[in-house]
Amino acid sequence: MTNWGKKVSYITVVWGNGRGSMLVMLILSAWGSKTGCGDGGSGFPITFFRDRAPNGHGRKTAGRKVIIGTDRQGLMGNYVRRVKGLSFSGMTESGHQVRMDTRTDLGGLDGAARPMELYLQSLMGCTGMDVVSILTKMKVGYDTFEVHADAEKAEEHPRVYRKIHLIYRFTGDGLDLDKVRKAVDLSQNRYCPVSAMTRKAVELTHHIEVNDERI
Repeated sequence: MTNWGKKVSYITVVWGNGRGSMLVMLILSAWGSKTGCGDGGSGFPITFFRDRAPNGHGRKTAGRKVIIGTDRQGLMGNYVRRVKGLSFSGMTESGHQVRMDTRTDLGGLDGAARPMELYLQSLMGCTGMDVVSILTKMKVGYDTFEVHADAEKAEEHPRVYRKIHLIYRFTGDGLDLDKVRKAVDLSQNRYCPVSAMTRKAVELTHHIEVNDERI
């Protein structure tokens, strides 16, 4: 049960424009002073989203979100706000909230991922989405798909990534290995912008495994 005496950090409203129905979902995130999260009672940052088809009708449109509101300070996307210590809460251009934190001995709350960890997640997510999209168009089925990353950091500050090796792992029977290779190659060498930016500064390599065997 929510303790309404605690500080409420944000409210997000998602407005679904479905045929013959309307769905409004409020997500309330409340943290007490013990966690250090909360905006100090100065008001709620509110972001609104509406899902709708390009023709304005009520047909479901996957992934289409339009920001129709701003937070209490009028900020639109791509910013971070300090919560407490070294803990930050950010808002993306697409209107999604991201939290970042660090270890308690460094002044953080240890309540969220580190910024450098999110970089790796972004890299894996970007290329992973490419591969799924390409294999779907190729009508290639599989049981599971994961992307893993082995990363090596510099020992001195700034502790940038020096080497990143991605592992594309698939499971399933009868996979077309040539098409799997082609999908990964297209992502790495044509489509994935995060991979392209990373490669300019980091030694970026990869390999593919199917049913625990490297191909």
